[in-house]
Amino acid sequence: MVLSAVLVLLGHKDCSWNEARKVMKIPKEFLEILHRYDKDNISDKVIKNLQPIISREDFDPKIVMSKSSAAAGLCEWVLALVQYHKLKKSGAT
Repeated sequence: MVLSAVLVLLGHKDCSWNEARKVMKIPKEFLEILHRYDKDNISDKVIKNLQPIISREDFDPKIVMSKSSAAAGLCEWVLALVQYHKLKKSGAT
């Protein structure tokens, strides 16, 4: 679920576990992609596509932490980017 959200943000059409494994195959490159992510140009369409995932009750870093601290960190990253997009759109940034 968390990696599906990450893949949506990264613009992947295929948000499956197999695609996530391909993207994370070289961890250093995956982290570099996340660090370079263009947070200032997230489209409304991407945010809309994220809604079914991030609106789930279990899309919560505290819940995800019980499974994986790395996934919890990615969950926080996704939620932070969504919040940033909303603030930027409202003119609050």
